[in-house]
Amino acid sequence: AVVAGKELAIQKAANVDAATLMTNVSGVAFQVGGAVSSIPVIRGLADDRISVLLDGVDAVPACPNHMNTPLSYVDPSSVKSIQVFKSIKPVSVGLNSIGGAIVATTGQPTFAEDGESLVTGNVGGFLSSNNSGYGANHNITAATDWLSLNYTGATSAANNYTAGRAFKTGQTESGSGKNVWIPGNEVASSAYKSTNQSVAMSLKADQHTVQFKYSWQDIPYEYY
Repeated sequence: AVVAGKELAIQKAANVDAATLMTNVSGVAFQVGGAVSSIPVIRGLADDRISVLLDGVDAVPACPNHMNTPLSYVDPSSVKSIQVFKSIKPVSVGLNSIGGAIVATTGQPTFAEDGESLVTGNVGGFLSSNNSGYGANHNITAATDWLSLNYTGATSAANNYTAGRAFKTGQTESGSGKNVWIPGNEVASSAYKSTNQSVAMSLKADQHTVQFKYSWQDIPYEYY
């Protein structure tokens, strides 16, 4: 299965978690923990039973319990396509995973036409009334026909979200050295903040391209 084009654009508008961009792929479910780190499940198998490649890198999940998959290392706005292999897959996307593979890419570097130069980019953002959520992202590229420089940045944050009606009694919880009142309709421990940035330099000669990329992520808090 492939998530790209119009389907991907629709999912980007509705999700802050890169894993949940695959919401409409049959056979794929999610173990939802924090707001930006859902664990994909393919036909009942997850974690090390699935290979997850991001831009060709077979990265490992973070945290002792593998709570953050490699898909949580990138903002959804940067994803250009996702391929999902269910059970059977080529060895080029993983050897030891019996559950399948997920291959996500942020796209190929942009170069100008021969003898020309270009500057291009885009910006985006969203607001959410339920949990006072917000987010912004931008991407800018300056390139010639042999050199491409790119910067990508994205940030999003939200408070605890609320249900349609109270589903529990209100309660007082202790956090950060003070008591906090949690209403009956508030889903506690669902707030988060996430920032992703990357810079890349790409060189092209004939049919060959080499890219040097540095990515940085900061999640000061993500409640489970």
